[in-house]
Amino acid sequence: MTSKERENFLRNAILVVDNSKAALVSLVELHVQHKGQTFEQFVNTNQHEIYHLYNSSRCCQCPPGHYPPRSPRILHQSQMELLFDRSSLKLPCHNTVRRSDDFCCCMARSGVCTDVLDLTLARCLLVNLCNDIFWFSCLQFQSITFEDFLNHNKHELYHLWKNNAPCCQCPPGYTFPTNYSMLYQNDWTQMFNSALLPCTNHRKRPSSGNVQNICSVAAAPGITFNNLDPSVSRIILQHCCSLWMAVETLVQIRNQDFGHAKEGIMSDADYNASVVKIERCILDIAKVCNKETQFKQKLREAKDGALDQNIFTQYQNNLIETLTRQADIHQSVADLAPTINKIGKKIAEKSGKIPKLMDECVKKGFDYQEQLMERFNQQLVKVKNQTHMEIDCHVGEQTFVETNAVRKCKEWMNKKDVFVIIGNEGSGKSRIGLEILRQFGKTDEDFDLLKITNIQQVKDIITNERKTAVLIDDGFSSKQSSNDILNNIHALDLLNARKCKGNVKIIFTVDSSKMNSFECLLVSHRLFQNNCKIDLNSQRFCMSDDEKAKLLLKFCKKHGIKITWNSCHDNEDFSLDGRTVYEIAKTDPFIGYPKLCFMFTSSKSFLQLGINFFTHPNQSLMTEINSLRDSTDINPELNISYALLVYTLLNTGCLEINEIDLSKLQKIIETCGNCQRRRLFDSKVRKIIDQMNGRFLKQNSHTLVYHFKHPMIYEALAISYFEVNPSEVISVLNFDLIIGSVNLFANFGKQEISLIIAEDLFGNLTKRLFTIFEKDYKMRSAEFIKKLCSSSIIVQNNPTFIGLLMEEFNNCTSKDIIEIQIEGKTDQISFFLSSSLLWNLIQQHDVDKPIATVLNFIEHDIKDKQHINRILASKKAVLASFYYLCENDDSDLKLELIYGLIENCGLECCYDYSIQKAMTNGNYSAVSFLFSKFPTEIDITEFVFEIEDIRKLWELISHTFHIELFNNESRTNILEILFRSLSPNLFNFRKSINTACNRHCKDLVTGILNLSRTLSFDTSIIVNTACSNRWEEALQTLLNKKICNENQKRQIFNAACKHGTEAYLKWMLLIVDKDCLDVQKLFLLSLDVKIMCCGEFYLEINKIVLKWK
Repeated sequence: MTSKERENFLRNAILVVDNSKAALVSLVELHVQHKGQTFEQFVNTNQHEIYHLYNSSRCCQCPPGHYPPRSPRILHQSQMELLFDRSSLKLPCHNTVRRSDDFCCCMARSGVCTDVLDLTLARCLLVNLCNDIFWFSCLQFQSITFEDFLNHNKHELYHLWKNNAPCCQCPPGYTFPTNYSMLYQNDWTQMFNSALLPCTNHRKRPSSGNVQNICSVAAAPGITFNNLDPSVSRIILQHCCSLWMAVETLVQIRNQDFGHAKEGIMSDADYNASVVKIERCILDIAKVCNKETQFKQKLREAKDGALDQNIFTQYQNNLIETLTRQADIHQSVADLAPTINKIGKKIAEKSGKIPKLMDECVKKGFDYQEQLMERFNQQLVKVKNQTHMEIDCHVGEQTFVETNAVRKCKEWMNKKDVFVIIGNEGSGKSRIGLEILRQFGKTDEDFDLLKITNIQQVKDIITNERKTAVLIDDGFSSKQSSNDILNNIHALDLLNARKCKGNVKIIFTVDSSKMNSFECLLVSHRLFQNNCKIDLNSQRFCMSDDEKAKLLLKFCKKHGIKITWNSCHDNEDFSLDGRTVYEIAKTDPFIGYPKLCFMFTSSKSFLQLGINFFTHPNQSLMTEINSLRDSTDINPELNISYALLVYTLLNTGCLEINEIDLSKLQKIIETCGNCQRRRLFDSKVRKIIDQMNGRFLKQNSHTLVYHFKHPMIYEALAISYFEVNPSEVISVLNFDLIIGSVNLFANFGKQEISLIIAEDLFGNLTKRLFTIFEKDYKMRSAEFIKKLCSSSIIVQNNPTFIGLLMEEFNNCTSKDIIEIQIEGKTDQISFFLSSSLLWNLIQQHDVDKPIATVLNFIEHDIKDKQHINRILASKKAVLASFYYLCENDDSDLKLELIYGLIENCGLECCYDYSIQKAMTNGNYSAVSFLFSKFPTEIDITEFVFEIEDIRKLWELISHTFHIELFNNESRTNILEILFRSLSPNLFNFRKSINTACNRHCKDLVTGILNLSRTLSFDTSIIVNTACSNRWEEALQTLLNKKICNENQKRQIFNAACKHGTEAYLKWMLLIVDKDCLDVQKLFLLSLDVKIMCCGEFYLEINKIVLKWK
């Protein structure tokens, strides 16, 4: 490293950092000065625009229906903090509830000035908010009009439109300014529509439509830049404004010399070249700012080196080329002179024959005119009759639903003459057009109502005598030659002339896929000025969900389809669940919703598909996609179209036109069977992409990236290309397509279009599912499992697939948790696929087989005892599933499956809670099941006393245990009948009699004890309760049946003495067998008896004892 090279680097840095920044800041200050503002006022005035350079989401100041362009962030927080004070008061429109963004509706920092600007921030403000200063430099500063500016830059602008077509004014070695067309034809015709004499070559070979020749047009007289669309204005400045280029060059130099510098050195050659660029750019800016002297002094201090002579050489070359072209023009004019003389002689020779020819032409013309009038009247009457026939059919069908589009047209009927209805295929454009046409006739019966399907027909039916309302239904072809375009323009000219005479209403319907070609006419032709534009795809005019549901119900009524609301499956062929109607109404199909409603209700096979008919591709779309694939050598363009769609599919649904890998595209074409290897040209590919825009693809106007126009196109393409390369398709499938369209075997009973995965590809599919989960659902596992369980790949119950899926998910690293309910309390389990699948499947209907498969894997896990955490989660999921079924589901098969696992694995479950919840929730099937499977686990006494609906309970008990049914509402009686009629060991007898004691059910306890059969239970609680509550009869039964131990017998005797139960003691003395209880001995020996008994009662008992003794 030499000191000179280090000095060069430093000097260059001073030029860039100090002088470049100062130049751009001067431009900002000049713009602010022209506006008569301070910099603080400038920031406040442009607050909304600056905010959206930082945040592209809607803000409080965005008007209704306005959505800011979705673009990468341009300004960052640190830059925003230089300009705005977040602690200041917000604008009055700020919504503090809806928005929490700190910079939304903020005011500029008090006293902020241009000192806060660096090179980047100054450039950002200039190119986004200060277009006026650039136009000032191009127009007022140069003392020219915008018309002069356009004429001066006509060649550059022409090639922004015709980006790859040389013109007659291209100099040798001219490089086109762009690789793709940045201006449209209507932009060009708006700027250049003044006629000029073409150049010599084009006078010799005139083309159809001189407007396309650069030499034949000049700028429109009086045009200003305010007449242009802002996007067009920006494009012109970028390519034709030297001041704009100077700003961008300074920023580029800064980025190249310092942003990518590896060392702090610069060679003399690099330094001199950089100085020249910087000096030129800064002085260009200084001239506009009137600071040329000031900046020259700064540059003189900072730079070292002389100016080069490149500019002089450039001017010299341009002058030589201009003189050469002028000489060629003079020579071409001289060559034309002999030809012009010959033409003049021929004209003179034939001029004598003109009078005779005129007479013959007049006669023939008169005869021909009469024939035309007769033919015209016949054609007019025919079209009127056909139109009225279509209107009558439209009304008689009684399926039309008036939408906001129709209401708006009716509102504007007297204000507008031209209506343009835009929509996709099958969106109802034609019927809306017919309805509007009918409304015109209803409003004024003098209107002739006409419907035509070709724009050229207007020449045969339009008159200037009668009131006319004409519907031109899809009258423009998608592929038009230059002659077709010219003829269409002539037809529109005729309609415009008729509109000028009044008493005419014109309705156009246009398919959205043709809007690229129609848009030019819409903005340029006089007929469409002040038209009523109805876009059925827009949020304002699309059908609402209620309107969609109403339309489907009308079609169902027309085709005799019964609407049912019961949950059970209807056996009728033509029936539709009402809930499905409203689910369908929320869909957004690729083909228009009205057309699909007609198809859906008019075909039994379509009706059986249900909502899938609206959410998945139909046969017509699949046929169209497959025809592109199978074109092979017949039509190479179609084959390239298909390959581009596949390329988009494999590129995550995005197609960036400047980054297409042509070798990859060629490989896709070859895999589709096209053996003829043709070289792919970038221009050809771009042309085909443009042709697909609007039909299959849709371009983002801001990022210029293409995406699929509709998810159904993505799905149809995946199904189509799956036949060619299944593994590659599976590797890019998204989750919605997998759960919605993938099947593990074909369903031959339905005409459903789906993607069938063969068993040898199960591994690919499970890997894809695991990849999706790890990427997008790792902390949203509940959402993932819920969607997965509703999909065919789980419902179809292929054990091989489910096994591979669980094996793949054994590597899951998710720390997510799943919430479950156990005995009415919320619990949590760690995410494992098997337990999560079970918990979600158990809450669905008609999934018994998948549940059985999952339970098999869970049982194997539990018995294997290797994965402790997974086993714990599985056990909890099994118990939660059992409780859920008892509470909510009436499926005996599901209960049987869960019961089997609980029994096989010895899991503990609270059956008392289960049967009570089942009875309370009305799940009587579960109650019967629990009675039949787990009676020994059930506290029948607690259950009977807790249930409110005693009649239903008795009915279930009678049905389950085959006991005679009678009208009995006494719970005690029911229990006595149960214990008397059934084996005591059938229920949990210990729990039941303990519950009876705790509830102080004296009669029930006595009744149970009086059973003649031997009972096996713990009598201690009965003895305690009976003694405490003086249940003499129960105590007598205990003593008679000899089922008490010695301590319990003494306890009974002591209780009788304590409570002074004279009759009971007498009974004990006189009746109880000494082998069971020697009452006399106890009475005589007990020291406490006298204390416990009153005197009179003691004497009476004593007499009995002595007498007996």
